Amino acid sequence: MLKSKKAAAFIIILASIFCTTSCKKNEEILSKNYFALDTIITISIYSYSNDADAEAIMDKCFDLCKHYEQIFSKTVKDSDIHKLNHNEKFEHNEFTDKIINDSLDISEATEGAFDITISPLVDLWNISGGNTSVPSKDKINDCLKKVNYKNIISDSDSFSLKKNTQVDLGGIAKGFIADKLKNYMVSEGVTSAIINLGGNVLTIGDNNGDDFTIGIKKPFSKKENEYSAKIKIKDKSVVTSGSYERYFKKDGKIYHHILNPKTGYPVENNLNSVTIISENSEYGDAYSTACFVLGLDKGMKFIEQQNDTEAIFITKDNKFHLTSGLKFDNGKNVIVKKINKNN
Repeated sequence: MLKSKKAAAFIIILASIFCTTSCKKNEEILSKNYFALDTIITISIYSYSNDADAEAIMDKCFDLCKHYEQIFSKTVKDSDIHKLNHNEKFEHNEFTDKIINDSLDISEATEGAFDITISPLVDLWNISGGNTSVPSKDKINDCLKKVNYKNIISDSDSFSLKKNTQVDLGGIAKGFIADKLKNYMVSEGVTSAIINLGGNVLTIGDNNGDDFTIGIKKPFSKKENEYSAKIKIKDKSVVTSGSYERYFKKDGKIYHHILNPKTGYPVENNLNSVTIISENSEYGDAYSTACFVLGLDKGMKFIEQQNDTEAIFITKDNKFHLTSGLKFDNGKNVIVKKINKNN
């Protein structure tokens, strides 16, 4: 399965249970769950054109998730990524080429804060797999020698890896897949929906004229439904990376799952979480990890330079830091003022 660096419970959808007349053929939201990509996937359709078959569209979305998992998972033996990691020849397809090229572009833009060659470190720490011990410094240093996005060699029609380099798409694949699902659903007549890939949320349209409401869970809260804030969005992606969902404590210190490609250890800075609000879920997925690694100042500066992208940084003192296109309303709702910086 794809090992995502995003915690499945970070973002809770708070949309209403019923829609009104905009929801064709059915007064209730049509919603289905499915397990793939190592997480629970939920597709919820609020409205669609009269000639669309909403249930068939959702089933096709789940089939697409399985299809992409068979291409991108590093643990599926016939996948492109497994073959790439084991220096086996494989027939390239447009999806693998695009996601690797996009990953390399993001790595370059973030000076290596995002790096899909982090796979050896992810396997060593194995925090998502339940490990509760700190690897030795020698083992970490050995893995660090293998981590460098520049070890991915690209030419016109193929990729190859330098010796001992391995790729893990867990920090970007769910966003990429969410974008593909949205494109498909819109092409089939869906006008309002939520795609939730285990915390990577992408919305289609709005909720019967209103914004969708997406909640960001309060860091380290023991309560299931306690939120730091709620985000009001239409037709946007919301992805969160944080230190509080997958971690273990050793000698009073927290070791979480977001690893620094430069040090080999879990990121140590003043952040609890980073939430990216964007048009494109693939880039939002990768940016959430990258900005957590970059930290508050560098992360804020980076996002301010990106069009169609905003961010919420929550520091360890539970203070909010919003990029310029966001603001709070009279309550605890974050609303989008202006996401396109070119307009």
